[in-house]
Amino acid sequence: MTTRSGPRLRRHQTTQGQGLSRRTSATPALTTKLDTVKETARELWREIREDSLMDAAASVAFWLLLSLPAALLAVLSSVSLLGPELAAELEDVLLEFVDRTFSDESEGVREAISGLFDQPRAGLFSVALATAIITLSGAFAGLIRGLDVAYDIDEPRSFIRLRLAALGLALGTLVVITISTLLWSRSEAIGIPVALRLLIALVVLIIWAATMFHIGPHHHTPWRFDLPGAAFAAVGWLLLSIGYGWYIRIAGSGNELVGVTGAALLGLTWMWLASLVLLAGAELNEIFADRADVISAHTPWRHQARDLYNRRQSNGVDDDVGQPADIEDRNRADRRDNPESDQADDSEGGSKDAAT
Repeated sequence: MTTRSGPRLRRHQTTQGQGLSRRTSATPALTTKLDTVKETARELWREIREDSLMDAAASVAFWLLLSLPAALLAVLSSVSLLGPELAAELEDVLLEFVDRTFSDESEGVREAISGLFDQPRAGLFSVALATAIITLSGAFAGLIRGLDVAYDIDEPRSFIRLRLAALGLALGTLVVITISTLLWSRSEAIGIPVALRLLIALVVLIIWAATMFHIGPHHHTPWRFDLPGAAFAAVGWLLLSIGYGWYIRIAGSGNELVGVTGAALLGLTWMWLASLVLLAGAELNEIFADRADVISAHTPWRHQARDLYNRRQSNGVDDDVGQPADIEDRNRADRRDNPESDQADDSEGGSKDAAT
C-alpha cells in the first residue's frame, strides 16, 4: 500500500484545515446572528407589552371601522363621477372580491355595492366626503399617536396640525388603495402571474408603511431605518389577508352568520391585527434606530428659540452688546496667570509715556 506524501499530501492537509477553520469561524458568527434575532424578538415583545400597543391597535381599528362606510361611499361616488368605464371596472373588482371572500348569503353586500354604482349622486358624494374626512382624520390621528408611543416620543403638535397631518395620510391611503385595486384588476386581465402581482403588492405596501413611519410620528429618522418595520408590516398584512380569506371560506361556507354582521365582526378583528402589526413594525424600527442612536424628536421653533436663549444666558452672553458679559473677568484672569506679560505691558506703557 502506498502512502501519499510530499506537496500533494501537504496541500490536502492544508485544504482540510482551511475548511475546518471556515466552518469553525462560521459557526460563532451564525450563533451571534441567531442570538441577535432572539434578543430583538424578546425586546420587541417587551416593548409591545410595556407600550400597551394592543389597546392602541384596538382604538385605531375601531376608528377605521367607523370611518369605513363613509370612506367607501366617498371613493365609490368619486369613481362613478370620473366615467362609466372606470366605474364599471371597479364595480367588477369589488363584486369579484365579495364572491371570492364571503359566502353566498352575503348577497345584500353585492346589491348595496351595485346600487351605489347605478345611482351616483353629487349630494351623496358631498355628505360621504365630509363624514369620511372627520372619521378618517380621527382614525389616522389615533394611529399617529400610537406611532408616537411606539417611538417613545411626545406629540407636541396642536390638535389642528395633528388632524391635518392625519387627513393627508388618510387621503394618500385612499388614493393608493384605489389605484392599487385598479392596477390589480388590469394586471390580472392582461395575464400577469400571481407571484409577480403579489410581489408588486408587497413593494407597494412596504413603500406605504415606510411613508407612514417617516411622516406620521413627530421625529427625525433616516428613511433606511423605516424599512425593516415596513417590510415586517407588509409581510404581516399579506399573511393576515390570506389567512382571513381562508377562514371565511372554510368556516363560513353555507353559514348565515357570515353575512354582513359576521363580515363586519371578522373585519374588525382583521383591522385590529393589521393595526397591531403596523405598530409592531414601528417598535421594530425604534429598536434598530435606538441601537444606532439616530432617532430624535422634532422640536417646535418656539422651543428652539427658548433653548437658544437659555444657552446664551448660561454661557454669559450679554444680549445688549452681543459679547460675553464676563470678558473683563477673563482678562483679569489672563493677567493673573501671565504676570510677565503684564510687566511687559507696563514697561512698554512707561516707555511710551517717557517718549511723550
